[in-house]
Amino acid sequence: VFSFWNLHCRATLSLWSSSLPSESGNMMICRRGEEKPAFEASDIIGRGSFGIIYRAEDLQLGHRVALKLVSSKRQHAIDEAIAEAKLLLMMDHPNVLRCHEYFAEGEAGVATKMWIVLDLMDGGDLLQIYEGRRQVLAGPPEAAFVRRVISSVGSALDHVHSRGVVH
Repeated sequence: VFSFWNLHCRATLSLWSSSLPSESGNMMICRRGEEKPAFEASDIIGRGSFGIIYRAEDLQLGHRVALKLVSSKRQHAIDEAIAEAKLLLMMDHPNVLRCHEYFAEGEAGVATKMWIVLDLMDGGDLLQIYEGRRQVLAGPPEAAFVRRVISSVGSALDHVHSRGVVH
């Protein structure tokens, strides 16, 4: 399973742990053995069959990110998330969402959560953008918009395919 939403990653796998609530009610994600949080996750911005995506703040770099969480007691689901993140390492394209890192969390050496740190895209998904333009224009979006979307998606898929990944 390979998610088109998060195709690009520049990171290595490291073990992190500790998801703690903050005073604001947000979730604080800390590195294993450290008390200082690395991320502060706030609201949920997406859900899928594979995980939940949170809006978050990278507390070390001071910028907003998206945190995708895959949580499962089934090791197979965690292994799939790790495989997806490893695929993301191969991608480098302007039309592919960038991932900064990924990390596992668990106890006794068994991962039960997988986090993928991605660029935050606040503009909505393609369907929301399309519907918004359709409402503003009181009809279908203009041909130039449709051509830009098709060209961008096609270029991203060409890049992914050139890396040996079939989506």
